[in-house]
Amino acid sequence: LPATSEREGYYLDGTADRNPVGYLRADDQGARVLHVSERGGELHDIPYATPDENALRRTYRVALNDDGSGEVELSDRSDGMYAVMLRYRYGGGTGGQESQLAQELDAGFGSVTVESIATSDLEDITEPATLDARFAAKNLWTSEGRLRSLRVGFDDLGISSLAAEPPVDRLYDVVLDRPYAQETDVTWTLPPGASLQSTPPEIHVSAEGLLDYRQTVEPVDGGVRVRRRFSLETRRVPLERYADFRDALHQVEQAERRTVRVVPGAGAEGSL
Repeated sequence: LPATSEREGYYLDGTADRNPVGYLRADDQGARVLHVSERGGELHDIPYATPDENALRRTYRVALNDDGSGEVELSDRSDGMYAVMLRYRYGGGTGGQESQLAQELDAGFGSVTVESIATSDLEDITEPATLDARFAAKNLWTSEGRLRSLRVGFDDLGISSLAAEPPVDRLYDVVLDRPYAQETDVTWTLPPGASLQSTPPEIHVSAEGLLDYRQTVEPVDGGVRVRRRFSLETRRVPLERYADFRDALHQVEQAERRTVRVVPGAGAEGSL
């Protein structure tokens, strides 16, 4: 749609039935297109959405029990392709939302029991796609001798296979799918008698123009809060920046393996 005096020009895909007008179908982004007007034809490249326009945004509230099980409240306010996937997975009015969510959560939580799920009107693309759910999960902490450990996140950042080769073996640029971001906020409420033994310090990893990652862990009343944000800022990593990119990914993966250590209460002794 050409620009007017009232708005900028933008692209639409008439086959993308779950995409809001403001977010072009993901596989159309980056396409080379021909604009035809009374002046003739001009070639253009459709821009990619920025990471902030294509972000997984999830908040978790986890109430732990002495045996490491717990109740989890999930709030999803994602944008871009993540919101489109919400519409595809949970829209349509065909039912089965609970089983679909349980399957999606399996990678991060293992087997869960979904107790409730509510979404916005996912068929209305003029409204933001939202999901709120409550579920029960087991083994939310792991045993380290007399201590228990909590993970810093449940959602895979999708970076484990992005830069496998050593720099000396890499011959070409790295061409990725598209820029994206993930923002998660997890608040753990500890069971009675449990306390924090240690929290890892804040970490910030950055490779300018390529990626950015930040993780903060802070005590809160009755528990601990973990916030993390990962942003892939480009889809093409030049060969001359590959070593920087690979090193930053390695640092992010190390940060993702950090844990929060908890001293369990008396009721947790022998529960694991």
